[in-house]
Amino acid sequence: MVQRSLEGRTCGGCASPITREAGKRGPLPVYCGRACRWKAGNRRDAEQRARRRVGLVCETCGGTFNAGKWKRRFCSTRCCRRKADRADATSTG
Repeated sequence: MVQRSLEGRTCGGCASPITREAGKRGPLPVYCGRACRWKAGNRRDAEQRARRRVGLVCETCGGTFNAGKWKRRFCSTRCCRRKADRADATSTG
């Protein structure tokens, strides 16, 4: 199995030069191996999840906030308690 260097192509994950078997056809590789492909995909997914946590709107006060988890609904514990207090007041009549 003869490896041939692809002129000027570097890995999208670790920036090392990419090689592939001589005579192999198909699209040019972007990563040097499975580990780099996995790391790049994992990094991309983490960045997408981080973007979902920015600029959320609080259900109580309407202010925007950046959450640690994407399911957060309130900007603070205080707003969460206000919402619970309002729900208790309306249910007791």
